[in-house]
Amino acid sequence: MALLNGERLPLELNTVTLMREPRGFFMGSGIWGLGTILYVQSPNGDFVFGHDGANDPAINASVRVNPETSDGFVMLASGHPSLASDIGSEWVLWQTGYPDFLSTERALKSALIPILVGSILMLLLALVRARWLPANVERNRT
Repeated sequence: MALLNGERLPLELNTVTLMREPRGFFMGSGIWGLGTILYVQSPNGDFVFGHDGANDPAINASVRVNPETSDGFVMLASGHPSLASDIGSEWVLWQTGYPDFLSTERALKSALIPILVGSILMLLLALVRARWLPANVERNRT
């Protein structure tokens, strides 16, 4: 709660506000504040913020705070390299209806192989069709 309104912190309210303003960007979206990750922007213009950490492959931690609802999420997990972060991303989606930038990056990575395989198949089909079509057109002319 202190990070939401700056009460009982050895920080000025201005510093707490700066922690939730974009300072670093990825693909045009603000994702880093001062010491915090900005997961997704809420309708009121603030950000669901927090931080993730990992000690591969043994430990993963995730903290998310939604200042619009004053809800929070904390998870510490061992034995899986991204379980806490994955569940934290699902929590952000549940809270806001929008995927956080970590989900977007995972989705792009998981789509890479299907896109490559589909592109190769389409190229092969185009080559087969280009080879088959002229011979078929010649036969129909005679």
